[in-house]
Amino acid sequence: MPPRPPRDLSIGQAARRCGLSIPTLRYYESIGLLPPARRRDSGQRVYDAAALQRLAFIQRCREIGFPLDDIRSLADWAEQPERACGTLQQRTEAQLTLVRDRLRALRRMELGLMDVLARCEGGCGGSCTALAAGG
Repeated sequence: MPPRPPRDLSIGQAARRCGLSIPTLRYYESIGLLPPARRRDSGQRVYDAAALQRLAFIQRCREIGFPLDDIRSLADWAEQPERACGTLQQRTEAQLTLVRDRLRALRRMELGLMDVLARCEGGCGGSCTALAAGG
């Protein structure tokens, strides 16, 4: 039997279910990333299955490094299935290029740190020059 869709959830329940903090959920709503929540008579925000699905999409996009502006347009795009995949493909390719650039930079940093450690392991003798260029 497939899981039942969640009933309407309070902001705290929705935040816990999505692995977010309450301020983050409010922020996403304030910047228009998440449509304004329906409110109970008491004024308490209420999140339905569609909101949770959008939050899951936002979280997945954040996990793979998309900036918020891209997530906003991708989330809007995802809600219109008749649209072509070209937009998603272009943005994903651009994001992948950025991630690969960051990985190359991190690898250079790793090698530099390993070099400093190797120089330090030989003993500094009171005047460590391991960080000096060509040290």
